[in-house]
Amino acid sequence: MCTVELIYFIYLVLAVHLKMSGIFRRLISFSVSSSFFRNSTNSIHILNNVLVRSKYLARKLIALQRRQLSITSQNILSIENPDVQKYMTSIEEEYESLQNTKNDLTQDVRERLAALGSVVSLINERKALLADSAALKLMEDEKSADDEFKGMVLEEITNCRRKIEEIDEQILFSLLPKDPLDNSGALLEVSAGVGGKEAMLFSRELFDMYCNYADYRGGLRHSSALISGNGPVYGLLSKEAGVHRVQRIPVTEKSGRVHTSTVKVAVLPQPSELDVEVKKEDLKIETKRAGGAGGQHVNTTDSISVECQTDRSQFRNKEMALLRLRAKLYEEEKKKRDKSEAATRKEQVGEAA
Repeated sequence: MCTVELIYFIYLVLAVHLKMSGIFRRLISFSVSSSFFRNSTNSIHILNNVLVRSKYLARKLIALQRRQLSITSQNILSIENPDVQKYMTSIEEEYESLQNTKNDLTQDVRERLAALGSVVSLINERKALLADSAALKLMEDEKSADDEFKGMVLEEITNCRRKIEEIDEQILFSLLPKDPLDNSGALLEVSAGVGGKEAMLFSRELFDMYCNYADYRGGLRHSSALISGNGPVYGLLSKEAGVHRVQRIPVTEKSGRVHTSTVKVAVLPQPSELDVEVKKEDLKIETKRAGGAGGQHVNTTDSISVECQTDRSQFRNKEMALLRLRAKLYEEEKKKRDKSEAATRKEQVGEAA
């Protein structure tokens, strides 16, 4: 091997190991300035060739590493992995243990039992398919069977393996850790963005799609919508409040009987931000030295008392006291508004609202 080819080979090795790092670039710049290459044009051409091939090898190396990582991940997540098998066994044992104490279960335990039940049913289905596949394999190995029978058995074995692969994917997906908020309710909001009327039409289509999906998953138990606009929105919808009644043959009724159903509708005015106003004539400000609260009107039922001694400045203490007073008044007004809304809802739809 000539000297140029030897250096070319060294550069290729460095390119693979160093992946075009700063060290490799410095080595190339050093070689360009060295006196080994007499012909500058030829040396630059060789170095460019080295750079192109080294980048190609580096990309191949990265792709090979990704492939190895993918193969490793597939082996780890395989249903035949011993750790996965142990975890599946522990799930079956936990499910059986919870089944034995089914009479005294909390809400969390019931949810856990339901989650484990779906996994255990998949595991049992997989075991049944494995048993069927083993029995079919024995039938295929029988020497007395003719070719037509073996072909039918082979087709059944193929179907069993395909079903087993599908169940394996479902089991692995169910074994993945779940978000603790997955089982909670969701507040879905759809807002039109840029596009004017077309965006509004698209948002309506999306909202209808989500409603239909919720209906497909189990129906509508409770819904709420915030409707706003320039017109008399509350005035137009307030007369819809109350109990709505319908008599019809449901879609789910197979015998053709007429059912009577009711729906409760509550229409409340859109809540606005509370504005707490503190009038000066309603205030009684007393300046005193640090100490206890004192006074005979501190805890009366028709007043709110606030004390502040956090600062050496009386002016700052007064400002802090007014802020606390506004906070307390805001809380009182909010309680009154919530109580009023609850009373209105109760009046519209009854006790079960």
